[in-house]
Amino acid sequence: MVSFRRMNRPEYSGNKMIWEEEAMKNRISYSPEVRERAVRLVFEQQKEHESQWSVIKSIASKIDCTAGTLRTWVRRIENCGGMSTADRERFKELEQERN
Repeated sequence: MVSFRRMNRPEYSGNKMIWEEEAMKNRISYSPEVRERAVRLVFEQQKEHESQWSVIKSIASKIDCTAGTLRTWVRRIENCGGMSTADRERFKELEQERN
């Protein structure tokens, strides 16, 4: 006998391809500029809110993305030392010019 819980999971729905196609239709792609601006706003407005999560929720609702998505973008920047790839490349160029 198949448990009720197992029957309701998407991977057991009978037709996994249809479920994956529907998920891809709902996916929104954000430009790098939008991502960078949203992350910058999180860091700028962090002092005005009680927590980083409250800032993320606020900004995510304004740019029409989920808070989890914006949190992922913020974590990526935090793990890279706070600079995007373009910023790091620009920093390297400035360092070379200075030397």
